[in-house]
Amino acid sequence: MVGTIVPVVYRNRELGVSSWAPLGHFLGAVVGGMVLGAGTWVVSEVALPRDRSGGLLVLGAVAALLALHELRILSFPMPTSTWQVPASWRSWRSDTLMATAFGFGLGMGVLTRVSSYAFYALVGGLALSSDVLVASAAGALYGASRAAWVAFLVRHQHATAASDLIAVLLARSGPVHYLNGLVLMAVGGLLFGGSV
Repeated sequence: MVGTIVPVVYRNRELGVSSWAPLGHFLGAVVGGMVLGAGTWVVSEVALPRDRSGGLLVLGAVAALLALHELRILSFPMPTSTWQVPASWRSWRSDTLMATAFGFGLGMGVLTRVSSYAFYALVGGLALSSDVLVASAAGALYGASRAAWVAFLVRHQHATAASDLIAVLLARSGPVHYLNGLVLMAVGGLLFGGSV
């Protein structure tokens, strides 16, 4: 994922050219997250029973299990996409449009590799949400978080080459996984404990 984001969204930085691509990427991710939230909520309204109280117990247990993976205590495979943005797209789209479209796919979380298993707990929470606005807001926050940490690191690094930025981002991914694990454990405990 990082190997695609940096060259597509931040390549003009290497050239010293100002671009709207980073903003387009961020906004695309927020809108993609909102679509994820609203879409998951709509599907759950049709497919799930009205009484979802038992779902909170299951979601709490799943969140705790996913936390163990994020904390590197357990290792198990989860479904994810291995699709990457084709290099040919860069030649037929403007930087801003390409970055926005990529951000949209990143915000939805289903068109790129899932970098944190917190995504699956999020989808469960969206499905159990009682309000489409809450689900949309949670999805928007997810999309924003996926785009923001990359933007923050890129903005605050002195490296200008895309390869340097990729190395920095990958080196900082460990603390992100630990933070995700701690949050998942707390959410899992609250949901599981509140449902028993």
